[in-house]
Amino acid sequence: MSKLFVKPAVEGAMVRQPDRDMTPLSQDGAWVADTMFWRRRILLGDVVEAEPPTEGAAVEITASETIAAATEQGEQAGSKELPPARPVPPPPPPISK
Repeated sequence: MSKLFVKPAVEGAMVRQPDRDMTPLSQDGAWVADTMFWRRRILLGDVVEAEPPTEGAAVEITASETIAAATEQGEQAGSKELPPARPVPPPPPPISK
């Protein structure tokens, strides 16, 4: 299968990678499979095809760095406080015969 080098179209945007357990696409870009998912992301403007980095500039990103980046992006997006939970209604009365 052919590959595409893509990166988010907007700086700071989080684009999930379904073939990589929904981890966010690196802001520097990544090689992805040339699938309908990624073609659709390109058509919708979520990602752009980009020039891959030179061979010497390639850096391996660990899972912990990816999680840290995703957490940081979530915090930067303005994490809102959740509304209070609705009270749970009481169970219905037992059915008597």
